Amino acid sequence: MLPLQHIISMFFGHFVLWGFCGCFLRLAGALLAKALKGRPNFEADDQSALVYLLVTQTDEWADKVFLENSYYLHGYWAILVDHYEEMMEKYHPGLGDHRWPFVTHFVGCKPCSKVGDYSVDRCLTQMERAFNFGDNQILEMLGFKHRSLISKKVKRVRNDTDDPLQLKAELLLSQAAASTTSNGPKLPTLKPQSLSL
Repeated sequence: MLPLQHIISMFFGHFVLWGFCGCFLRLAGALLAKALKGRPNFEADDQSALVYLLVTQTDEWADKVFLENSYYLHGYWAILVDHYEEMMEKYHPGLGDHRWPFVTHFVGCKPCSKVGDYSVDRCLTQMERAFNFGDNQILEMLGFKHRSLISKKVKRVRNDTDDPLQLKAELLLSQAAASTTSNGPKLPTLKPQSLSL
């Protein structure tokens, strides 16, 4: 995806110099809130700017953008983070829906600023949990996982890592096989298209 600066610059039709004050982001956010029904008035973000471009300049942008709709990509952290343990217990990666997030985004968290919708401590704690949730997906292929989502420490969960690359290949094959059986969920096929603005 293009960086926020490039998308919002395209939104205004010219290059914008960015600073730390956020004044321009607040102004752009107010304009986006007026233009996009249901969007709250907060700082400009790349998703809203891109939607605005697609809605107002469809002829110019529509054939250059692929909108993914076979995966649940909107993983708002405040909804997801308290359910990670339940997800790990009941589901597995690759489902592409609310049962296993593809992305967890932290809109409203501003740990480097004193102004944010959530406390710095809550944001940083939940960011660490989200990181460890994703990290477990890699570690488990190697026979490890975090002791808990709030711990950097890992523990061995299997003792079959003499050949981790072979194990990884076997796990990927078994996941692929499970997704094609009638009992398991089918994984959506990703289309090899990219965003080329």
